[in-house]
Amino acid sequence: MWPRTNKSRSIALLAAVVLLGLWFSRGPLLRGWAGLLIIDQPTATVDVVCLSSPGNVPETYGSFRLIHDLWRQGQRPRVLLIGPQPGRVSEVGAEPSFAALSRSALAAYRVPPEDLSILYSPGRSDHDFARTLGAWLAAHPGATVLWACPAFRSANLRRNLDAVLGPAAAARVRVRALADDRANAANWWRSRAGLRHFGTAWLMRIGGWLGHNARPPASRSADEYEREFLASLGERSP
Repeated sequence: MWPRTNKSRSIALLAAVVLLGLWFSRGPLLRGWAGLLIIDQPTATVDVVCLSSPGNVPETYGSFRLIHDLWRQGQRPRVLLIGPQPGRVSEVGAEPSFAALSRSALAAYRVPPEDLSILYSPGRSDHDFARTLGAWLAAHPGATVLWACPAFRSANLRRNLDAVLGPAAAARVRVRALADDRANAANWWRSRAGLRHFGTAWLMRIGGWLGHNARPPASRSADEYEREFLASLGERSP
């Protein structure tokens, strides 16, 4: 009876010590897990700054401010935006398009329209965006690109660039990890937004390791939607 009680107490004490150790060292551990999601490759000179967004609203995360800072330093990189094909809602004018929102945001930082190029990707994943950039790089053999993205997305983006582009093209693209105050490596576990960004980034990372590159259904134009709708009613489109 007594030996069993002493053994149980020892196990409970050891477990308490381990839990206390994990609690007091949680900061370095959690920052370490976040660090596996981040790759930052600064470069001295920039020809083109590339930004991308899987949604209709461009992801800024300080990227527009980065462009403004480069201009203040005497550099004048062109801006390349990669986004999804315009959806039906944008095509009918019910909401601003990705291109319109991007131009408006960059205009606030005094980026002239002639320094901005917009590419439309067939999909919304980093794999699709990398393929889109690959075609652009082939048409601009002398250009080097700094791709700015949220920090937790940077390692996955780098993996896709290396997987999709050849070694020569991949070497022309550097990834800049931009810190987001809501979800950076030092505080991501303290907010719901941070937990969401961290969890999503790890799901993408694990999916990449397993060889999965999620591609949502291809976008269809407003005319295609109208033809399908009329066909479902047994009518012909004009």
